[in-house]
Amino acid sequence: MIKTVASLLLAAMLAAGPTTGAVKEKTPDADTWRSLGKWRITTYCAECNEPIGRESASGKRLKYGYVAMNNVPMGSEISIEGETFTVADRCGIDDTVDIFIPDEGDGICRCDVLDYKEVKIK
Repeated sequence: MIKTVASLLLAAMLAAGPTTGAVKEKTPDADTWRSLGKWRITTYCAECNEPIGRESASGKRLKYGYVAMNNVPMGSEISIEGETFTVADRCGIDDTVDIFIPDEGDGICRCDVLDYKEVKIK
C-alpha cells in the first residue's frame, strides 16, 4: 500500500510540476544547474532490482531520493521539475532516469514509465 501511494504521489508530482504554498521546494539556480535535455523518467523498486535488491551500483543502500542513471558520475545531483535526486545506481537504458521508490514488501513490482521531463545537473 505504501509503495502504491508513493508511486501515485510521485507520478502526480512529476505530472503537476513544482507546487507553491507552505512547502518550499529546492529550485535549481540558473548559475549552478545546466540542462541535460529531456530524459525518459521511470521508477524502480527492490523487487525489480534483483538479484541485488536494495544495493546500488555505488554500494549504497537504495532509498527514495536515489536514481539510476547512465553517463553521469555517481554522486551527481540532478533536478527534475525542482526536486533534487542523487545518482547512486546505473540504469539498463541510456537516456533514462530511473527513480528508486520504496516497496511494500509484498513481492509485487509497481514500477512505471512516467513521462519525458527535462533533467538538470549540478
